[in-house]
Amino acid sequence: MTKSTTLAAPSAQLAPPEPNRPPRRVQGGLLDPSLLWQAMPDALRKLDPRTLWKNPVMFIVEVGAVFTTVLAIANPSVFGWLIVIWLWLTVLFANLAEAVAEGRGKAQADALRRAKTDTIARRLVDPAVLDGAEEPVPAPELRPGDRVVCEAGDVIPGDGDVIDGIASVDESAITGESAPVIRESGGDRSSVTGGTRVLSDRMMEITNVVGPIRLALSTRADGEWWLKRVRVNGVDIGDDPIHLGRLASGDIDVEVVLARNAATISGRVVTTSRQPAGSGSVMVFSTDPEDWYERSRYVRAAEAGEGGQFSVGGLAPGDYWMVALDTTLPAADRLTSEFLRRLASFATHVSLSEGQHRQTELRPMKTPR
Repeated sequence: MTKSTTLAAPSAQLAPPEPNRPPRRVQGGLLDPSLLWQAMPDALRKLDPRTLWKNPVMFIVEVGAVFTTVLAIANPSVFGWLIVIWLWLTVLFANLAEAVAEGRGKAQADALRRAKTDTIARRLVDPAVLDGAEEPVPAPELRPGDRVVCEAGDVIPGDGDVIDGIASVDESAITGESAPVIRESGGDRSSVTGGTRVLSDRMMEITNVVGPIRLALSTRADGEWWLKRVRVNGVDIGDDPIHLGRLASGDIDVEVVLARNAATISGRVVTTSRQPAGSGSVMVFSTDPEDWYERSRYVRAAEAGEGGQFSVGGLAPGDYWMVALDTTLPAADRLTSEFLRRLASFATHVSLSEGQHRQTELRPMKTPR
């Protein structure tokens, strides 16, 4: 018997996951110094022929290394000793790589066991009411038949089945695959494993749409989030529109990746005497005219507030023009390619990287008519 797991999907809209989640440490892989140091004793023990014979290729290389070592001692030469060093290093690093892989596997298994033990589950007080009251319960105290709720950022407290909702789940601790998988109620994709993490419980569905469309992030989330990537059926389409009319009939797999490291430009709008401007606005837009489409992630604007202060967030990495205007933000129907092209002739160039926060002062120009 397994514990049933309810994954809540409270809305069907494109939205960033919950903020204020603790950052996750990125492993250093094979070259992680701590893993190399821990694996070195195992790598040296694997030089024992009684262990190495299980790997025929490396066993033959070790036999060759021993034979060339004897020859190099009997007839010393620079070339001979270089071959000896090369062969022994080959055997040693092969053993080291194997020991690191085994160490990582053991570490992941231990982390998975700890996650199951330390996780606090949100158990439903009444299992029959899926949106009812919850109570915190340590994962080891869950019993068959209990129903728990998991949302974005939560660790799944135990093995079970999704009985309501849909979510993307990080199963890299088990499978080694970095790409998340979709788990939903019903069908053969309902089973989940304890210790894995729910990445997103927000899904969207677009129906009865034909022709080219673009996906845009409608929620700015205080300028922290930006639309990083859109994949259609596994292909990164960049900023190209999705041509639905030219795709095969049936469901279309669209993956939307949001990042919480948007670049920001902030500062003051000042006069020529460096006094705060009384009013105005700031436009930040890409230097590439191909990015000047409606609701583009590369076109942003903000009003200058008290003291001329402004902040333009939600910017994707790239090259931009920035310019301050002496009026409030132009109406949306005025933000045409021709209008932005006229602004570019007076604008200042700036290059932004992911997460960069740039401070600047801008002098307002007369808004083109």
